[in-house]
Amino acid sequence: MVKKIIILGAGFGGLRTALGLAKKFSDHQQYEIILIDKNSYHTYTPSLYEVATAYRGRALKNVSAEVEFEEELAGSSCFVISEIIAAKNIHFLHDEVTDIHLAEKRVVTKNVGEVDFDYLVVALGSEATYFGVQGAQQCCSTLKTLTDALNIRDEIEAVLAQKRRKTTRLVTVGGGLSGVEVAAEMAKYAKHLAKNYAIDGQNINIEIIEAGPSILSSTPNIMQKHMERRLNKLGVGILTNRRVQKIEPRKLYFEDGSVLEADFIFWAGGIRGPKWLGNIEGMALDEKSGRILIDRFLRVRGYDTVFAIGDVALFLDEERGAPVPATAWAAEQQADAVIYNISAALRGGKLRAYRAKFPGFVSAAGGKYAVAHLFGFTFAGPHAWLIKRVIDLKYIWSLYPKWKGFKIWWGELRLFVGND
Repeated sequence: MVKKIIILGAGFGGLRTALGLAKKFSDHQQYEIILIDKNSYHTYTPSLYEVATAYRGRALKNVSAEVEFEEELAGSSCFVISEIIAAKNIHFLHDEVTDIHLAEKRVVTKNVGEVDFDYLVVALGSEATYFGVQGAQQCCSTLKTLTDALNIRDEIEAVLAQKRRKTTRLVTVGGGLSGVEVAAEMAKYAKHLAKNYAIDGQNINIEIIEAGPSILSSTPNIMQKHMERRLNKLGVGILTNRRVQKIEPRKLYFEDGSVLEADFIFWAGGIRGPKWLGNIEGMALDEKSGRILIDRFLRVRGYDTVFAIGDVALFLDEERGAPVPATAWAAEQQADAVIYNISAALRGGKLRAYRAKFPGFVSAAGGKYAVAHLFGFTFAGPHAWLIKRVIDLKYIWSLYPKWKGFKIWWGELRLFVGND
């Protein structure tokens, strides 16, 4: 009898799980691996901030040139799933998941309908959370998809082209890794656009608004200081201890009663699990974040054959006394743990508890510059940026043969360094 292993979501965790299980069961026809995603491509999310601020070159060109450039941007950050899994024993179902019946072991999709499973891996990613801030969802841009990135790019250019006021203000709400990377690169992008539209760069204000006392609060203090110095050099303002209460089109209201006008608002305030998961009977969710609660083997609480990994899952790292960060490295580590545990379970072996191995952080900081905290060492500059690029290459090599992967990576590099 064929055992069906269904993986929901082709992000970092889901795709790695599918590829790892396919490799482990390459000679076993009794296992069917089904990968389901609503997109036909895998998005390399660490490069989306680059797409959102990619500069096309000097002088504005015709529409066809812009379309071609956006196609290149898409190709640099989105990888076709069918190409990645070619000749592997993975069945890809390009469909949207609408429901999960945990007890009956069935997944429901929009087009195909019901699909039974023996083992299930939920790796559906996350969505933005707005912490009850009125108007935030309607008035802010977020960065979760390629479409988001291209829209941000267009919005920033439109704002500077229209020159509504003498002074233009571009605001990022949230001083975490995503917010800092976008703000830093936005400073470079705005500088290029200012030349195109004959704007005095001194009249463009880019600011990060953080509710807490510091940016990058999940990182060591020394990394925070390095980033603060870099942002200051780029001309990015940092407003800490400023909690947003309400947002209207081009206007932010704070709890202390102050108001800030802004021409563009990017929201990087945090993540939550997809809201529709709350409708699934028996799914244990964290009340605050809506993320799936899992045990030490990464199983959904109450279900021995259902696992959850990546951003959608909430795993408390007892050593650090905090949830494992919603990062690519965490999703990949969890994928490896699930590959081992599903394989062990199918063969009657013993499951292994997941332990987070914390490598650190590398945060882009505008241009050929990054700030890194890796294996206890903190450093900043072009060498940290180079390490970030090597990490990109290593990941692409995990999906493609070496030469093809290098070509993709080199094409990505060629596109993005134009903004430096």
